[in-house]
Amino acid sequence: MFDETGAPLPISLPNNSPLPLPLSLLGQIPGSSVLNYLVISDPGATASAMNGQLQYSGWSTKSANNIGSYAYPSGSQVQMAYITTSLSAGKSGNGTFAYQQFPGGWAITQITQNTTVASLQSSQTTQFANVQWYDSQTGDSRRASKAVAPPTAPPLSPPNISPVPLPGASSGSGTITVENLGTGQSNLLYQHGIFGDASTWARMDPWIQMDFPLAAVAKTSLNSTDYLTNQANNLISLAGGTGKTKFLGVGYSNGGLVTRDAAYRGPTGLINRVITLDATNNGAEMTLVSRGALAGAMTAFAQAMVAWGNGTPLSQPVSSLGTLLWVNVPI
Repeated sequence: MFDETGAPLPISLPNNSPLPLPLSLLGQIPGSSVLNYLVISDPGATASAMNGQLQYSGWSTKSANNIGSYAYPSGSQVQMAYITTSLSAGKSGNGTFAYQQFPGGWAITQITQNTTVASLQSSQTTQFANVQWYDSQTGDSRRASKAVAPPTAPPLSPPNISPVPLPGASSGSGTITVENLGTGQSNLLYQHGIFGDASTWARMDPWIQMDFPLAAVAKTSLNSTDYLTNQANNLISLAGGTGKTKFLGVGYSNGGLVTRDAAYRGPTGLINRVITLDATNNGAEMTLVSRGALAGAMTAFAQAMVAWGNGTPLSQPVSSLGTLLWVNVPI
């Protein structure tokens, strides 16, 4: 994914979340996106950016492989580039990145990482085969031509968060505004998140209208601290009252949950497509853990705190906190 200037968007994950393999093996590579290093144009420049050593050699492929639109049968003679780097501080070892040349550049085929941490030694190898991608030059040019100041949008109004209604305390069905554009066949429905309103979309909506022909754009303002079911009911009522159907629902944060619920329970064809932004999909992972398992984990953690605290400058507070947790963890 790329921004309006063509720069790749960085991978963004919750704090301390592990990258899925093979991306975890690419984490040592500098750059705005590790995906940039799957296909490269200049091994020398890549090796320099990685502070690595570069070697070239020939290779006879052991199996068939596809790179982009180019097919390489088993036994093909190809040129390889190997970049070897040292691991980051706190670890000793190295990683070797193997790239195969093809008419459009160099594509990664294998990463080997040898690591030593304390008394633990490990070796991991990740292989890449049949790498395919699609590049829409027309789309690239169109997006690049828009790398200008954003379209003028009305100023954002501050969210009305005082006083905050208690959860479940409904304060009405909310409002909906509809802008009839008449330039397309799709109807767009925006649903804001908690403490938001229709102004949430003031910056994004003009960009969307520049790129996509739309028949109508609807924005709601609901009581975002009401029960989600109540918000979905209100959304169904408001959207249905517009007389329009086949809405593409775009929901942000808990508005994504509201939009999905409204699409699922509402009249057939009212909201027939949904896009969610920063909305949960499978619920919080904590809800998947049984109470007994969670209590066991907390008890083990408390026992570890008591043990770790002994003989350290923090022995008394750490041991006291661990003991308190140990005694009071609910079963």
